[in-house]
Order: sequence, then structure tokens, then C-alpha cells
Amino acid sequence: MRTSTFLFSLFIALLSGLFIYSCENERHWSNPHDPNTDLLPEDWRPKNLIFLKNSSYELLVHWEYERDNIGGFKLESKYNNENWTVEYALIDKELRELIVQFDETPVDSLDIDFRMLAHAGPNQSAYDTTIISEDAVKILSVDYDTESMHISWDKSQRNDFDFYQILYSEDAGGMKTIVDTILQVDSTSFLLDEFNPLKENWFWSRIVTKTGQGFLGEGRTNVIETVPNPLDIVSVEYDLTEMVITWEKSADWDFVSYELLYSGSQYGPQNSLLIITDKNITNYLTTDFNPLQENWYQIKVTDFWGLSSTGNEMTHDIDEPPTVVNIISIEYDISPLQMTISWEPSQDLDFSFYKLQYSDTETGERTDIETLSEVNTNSFEILEFDPTVERWYWMVTTDHWGQSTVSEGLMIHDEPPSQGILYPIIYEDGTFYISWGQNQDDDFAHYRLIEFGVHNNNIPTEIYSTVNRDDTTFTVSGINAGDYRYYQLIYEDIWGSQTRTDEQDGISYTRFFKTFGGPNKDVGYAVQQTSDSGYVVVGYTNSYGSGSYDVLLLKTDADGNEDWKKTFGGVHDDRGYSIQ
Repeated sequence: MRTSTFLFSLFIALLSGLFIYSCENERHWSNPHDPNTDLLPEDWRPKNLIFLKNSSYELLVHWEYERDNIGGFKLESKYNNENWTVEYALIDKELRELIVQFDETPVDSLDIDFRMLAHAGPNQSAYDTTIISEDAVKILSVDYDTESMHISWDKSQRNDFDFYQILYSEDAGGMKTIVDTILQVDSTSFLLDEFNPLKENWFWSRIVTKTGQGFLGEGRTNVIETVPNPLDIVSVEYDLTEMVITWEKSADWDFVSYELLYSGSQYGPQNSLLIITDKNITNYLTTDFNPLQENWYQIKVTDFWGLSSTGNEMTHDIDEPPTVVNIISIEYDISPLQMTISWEPSQDLDFSFYKLQYSDTETGERTDIETLSEVNTNSFEILEFDPTVERWYWMVTTDHWGQSTVSEGLMIHDEPPSQGILYPIIYEDGTFYISWGQNQDDDFAHYRLIEFGVHNNNIPTEIYSTVNRDDTTFTVSGINAGDYRYYQLIYEDIWGSQTRTDEQDGISYTRFFKTFGGPNKDVGYAVQQTSDSGYVVVGYTNSYGSGSYDVLLLKTDADGNEDWKKTFGGVHDDRGYSIQ
């Protein structure tokens, strides 16, 4: 009995030792219930926690877990960045999915975060807030064109693949909605027909295995569509008939239209001129424009999504008035009678016409003479004119746009004949010898010799007339001793203008005879009576002076007595011929 008891006791002791050993072993491995477990809270937390929008008032929460020796799960939530609160404290350890109901508030209006832990007795695991699994596939790209958004991902390499779930959210941490389920493992892309590229569109690919496990990969969003590149007006140019506006060509792939905007001032209200949907058309031609004022243009480019931008505006150079065309000369000929007005032709491209005007005074009302529309015309002839009457001429230049400029006035007025001279009259043997200076004017017409005295009751009488400018002498015969007459010469031009000389006395008696000179040749050419009734004689002398012939100027009194004489000149010939 004792032996049996002992053996039984020994067996019990050994069995207890084995049990204790076994328990010690479990405590060092995987028993979350043991308060002394070596497991870290991170080692036995739930994995791949995600939540999906099931409907406007319902969320579906998924998670993964592999251990069996836990008590269950606890789900906490946080609304609109407030504090964490317990949503479900006791969730059965067999569950991997949970529906969260919202009775009154739509889930889209809430900012919700979830986190989950596993619990085993008094012990708690770490929270799972991640949604990315290394066993999942990531989204490679989210691209779009004008018709669809294209989502692509890596192909799953899992042997237990069942299907892909494509999840969507408006932001990286937002609620996810299942947009499609794809059963083919080789399918790695998905097209979405309804989308908005003006905001973020986040997509994830979730692999679901045949055992129901879900693995969520790294998400990706699209590049948010930006406004089109602004386009500048590069030129605003015009000619006589049209204005052409040119702008930069759009390089945007989603181009829809150009809209040309117009304003009459740089900061004034704009009007839409036209919309062009052809990207290759980058200019606009208009025949309705006014280059005398600002015409501001700006191009607005719009893309497929309704986004638009405008570039820098531009206007043309305001058209300047025509360059002033001045009259450069007014010349006239006598035979045939003709006046020619000349000017430099206009160089303006928008020239329209010249208008020649005249007035009898510089400030008087102007009268049009002729309008000339040929730009290269540079002269105009007038056949009927009177140059003895003062007249002013102007050139008005007008351009295509009606702008005009006026030249400086140019006056034409023919001067009377040049002042002439009637030489002292010489009396000899009953004859007056009369001579005068030759007229050099181009428009010379006549010499007219006038005589008056006691013999004709002092009535001026024309006694001689000639049209020969070289004929500068005339003799009056039949003069009796003691006759005293007066003479005056008139120079007349073809216009009838006259210039009279001073009167000269014709005296028929001899006051004195005097001889002046030296041993050599001395010649007197002209004599003039002086205010003291004496005389001054000019000529040349070889008897006096510096050598060769010198000018001789001799002064006498009224009786011919020499008052003084002077010589002028150098070593060469110097001669005097007239006195004024």
C-alpha cells in the first residue's frame, strides 16, 4: 500500500512538474492572457483595419486577425477631431467585419477615424490604425483624359487570390467606398467614366483571398487639374483695310477654346468678340477698327474641365497724323507764263491726298486750289496768276484715316524792278546826251524816259521807250541856249511794276570847262552833283596812285575848282565806273 501510494504520489508530482513546465513554456511564447507574457502589445494587435462606406448612413469595418487565444476586440472612434470614444467594447473574437450605423447624420458630413485593439483578460494589444498591408498590391497610377480616369495597379502574386476590390475616397484618410470588384487576377486596370479631376481622387486596391482575408495596398491619387497655361497676345497690326490680332498657340492637351476679348482702354470693361475651337487658329482679322484710338485685346483659353486663364493684353500703336509735307519752292516763268509749286512727296504708307491752298494774307481764309491723290506727285502748275499781288500757299496732307497736317505757308510776291540810275545829263551843241544804268532783272520789259519843264508846262511826257535792255542812251536835239529841262527814267517789268530813278537836270548852258589829270592817261567815267552844288567825279588814273591804274575820286566846288582828289588801288589795275 505504501509503495503504491508512493508511486501514485510520485506520479502526481511528476505530472504536476510537467504541467508547470508546460505552463512556463506557454508564458514565454504566445499567451496574451498571461500578465507576464513576453509578447509585446504590437505583436498581437489586429491588422489591416479599414472602413468602407456602405451607404449614406452605414459604414462597414473590416480587419484581420490570426490568433485564437484572445478574449475579443474593442473598436474606438473619433468624430471631427474630438477625443477617442469606445464604439464597441466587446466584439466577439471570431468576427472580422462589423457594420456601424448612423441613424440621423450622413457619414459624408462626418470626419471619422477608427482604431481597434485585441484584449485578453486585463491585457490589451496595440491599436491598429494602419490600412496598408505588405501582402497587398499598390496603385501604380491614376491618369485621366477627357473621357475617363484610368487606374492601374500591380498584379497580385498570391496563390489564394479571389478578387480585387477597388476602393475610392476623396482624401487620403477619408472613408473608402468600393467602386468595383474585379474577379480576374490578370486585370490590373480600371476605367472610371464619371470623375472630377479638379480635386483629389484616391484609389486603393484591396486583395481578397479565398479564405476571406483582405489586404489593402498603398493608395494613389491623380494630379489635380490646373488652369490652362495663359496665352499672350503677341501682335496687333493693321494696314489700310484690316487689323490682325495674333496670339500664342495653346500646348494644353485638354484644350477646348480660345475667346478673344476686346476693350477700348487698358483697364476698361471687356467684350467677347468670338470663340474659336480650333487650336491651330491663332489670329483674328477684322475690318471694323479705328487705329486712331486704343484697341486692347486679350486671349482667354478654356480647357475641357471649364478652367480658363488669360494672358497679357496688347494694343497697337496709335496712328500718327501724316508727316508734314512742306512746299520747297514756288517758281514762275515769263514765256510761257507759268507758276510751278514744288514739294517733297509724302513717305507715309497711309497717304490719301494732297490739297493745295492759297490766301491773300498769311492769316486770311484759305481757298482750295487743287486736290491730288497720287502720292508721288511733287509739283503743280498754275497758268493764271499775278505775282505782283502778295499770295500765300500751303500744302495740306491727309491720310487714309482722315488725319491732316498743314505745311508752313510760303509767300510769293514779285518785287518791283531793281533800282536804276540816270546819269548826269551832258549838254553839247544843242543836244542833251542822256544815259542810264542797265537793268538786270529777268522780267525786264521797258525803259521809259520822261521829260518835263517850262516848255511843256511841267507835264511829264514819255519821250522815249525801248524793250531792249542793252539800249541805255538817248539824245534830245534842238535844245536852245538857256533851256532848262528835267528827266527821269522808269524801269518797268512784264507785270507792269515800275521803279523810277532820281530826276536829273538838263541844263543847256555851260557853267565851266575844266581839265583834270596828269602826264599819263586819266579817264573820268561818271559825275554826280553833291549837296553843296559841287561835283564828284569817278574814273581811273595812271598819273597818280600806287602804280598801273588806280581808282580816282575827284571833288570840285560849284565852279569846277578842285577841292580834293583821292586814289584807291594796289599794284594791279583798279578802275571806277559809277557813283551812287
